[in-house]
Amino acid sequence: MDGKSPLSSYSRDHLLVEWWEQGTYAGGPPTWSSYVAKNKQYTEYYDLADDPYQLTYKLYQATPQDEQNLGIPALAARLSEDRTA
Repeated sequence: MDGKSPLSSYSRDHLLVEWWEQGTYAGGPPTWSSYVAKNKQYTEYYDLADDPYQLTYKLYQATPQDEQNLGIPALAARLSEDRTA
């Protein structure tokens, strides 16, 4: 978090939400991360056990042109920036 209480009246323009697979048990939810804004959400969803380099995106089978039309590159860049901040 950014140090501000999620219960306060402080308004954020977006959130970074992540889940990292924990432990070695089978059947748990895969790792994912999401950029959530007031009017859009972009979620990355990969099978890190079978695809550790995140080459196969699991939730959307869009062509590169589809992704461009949906604004995915810009959302992915914002998500990447937030994950490294």
